[in-house]
Amino acid sequence: MSGYHIYAFMNYFQHIAQSIIVNYKSWAVLFISAIIMNRTTLLKTWSMYLVMVLYAYVGHRIAHEPIAFMINRAHIYHHENTDWTSHLIQVCIEISASLSPLVFLYYILKLDYVFYPFDPYIITLMSIFYISTHNINYGLMRVNKVHSKHHQDYSVNYGPDFCDIIFRTKYPKDGIENTDHYIPNIIVATIITFCFRHFYEKTEIKQQIQDGLMISYSLITTVVVYFTTKKMCIDINNMSDAEVERFNYTINNIYRKLYPTRVLIQ
Repeated sequence: MSGYHIYAFMNYFQHIAQSIIVNYKSWAVLFISAIIMNRTTLLKTWSMYLVMVLYAYVGHRIAHEPIAFMINRAHIYHHENTDWTSHLIQVCIEISASLSPLVFLYYILKLDYVFYPFDPYIITLMSIFYISTHNINYGLMRVNKVHSKHHQDYSVNYGPDFCDIIFRTKYPKDGIENTDHYIPNIIVATIITFCFRHFYEKTEIKQQIQDGLMISYSLITTVVVYFTTKKMCIDINNMSDAEVERFNYTINNIYRKLYPTRVLIQ
């Protein structure tokens, strides 16, 4: 390994360490939340929190990859517009996406045990935290310009900031976001989830609550699917012949990789 690579390697880990030091307060509050929600070993609970942080980053990043463009038109609308429709559809997208592991594991498969690392209450807590941070802190309050840069350049600042640093999608490359604004969101998300867990585990109408939440989730997901389909149809109708040809070429490339023996789009 050359001197340059050693320097780059050391600088990379120094950047990560500096991010943790600068944002020790938000990390501390998140860790206290894990202590409050812990019902197994603290290490296991904390790892679930970190998995959900990673899940938020990976989900957002995949949403901007070419392979996801057919199912991501609603999110692109959020990037292209700042009206209330944009904010509302984005909230629906995030509810649908962030809670999907919970719905699949504990409603569809009906697991009666915690499938590590997807604790249903931690999924709920981190979903409330992420959705409120994205749409209130960044979207409405505009606490800083970190996320607005992502709207200008889809390849940077997906968030959370810590993950951008780790996966080298941070802009500016040596920047560190002060995430103290996360703290109220973490506190409120913890209180809501803790109170709901306390109520739900003592109530005798668990199935009715599950069914009601599932109906709400299904309606929200239906809104996302309808909006995405509608926008895709409008886009296709507005395409020029050359754009249609490029669109079909992209789809055919995907089909060749997934289903090499099937008939392609002509």
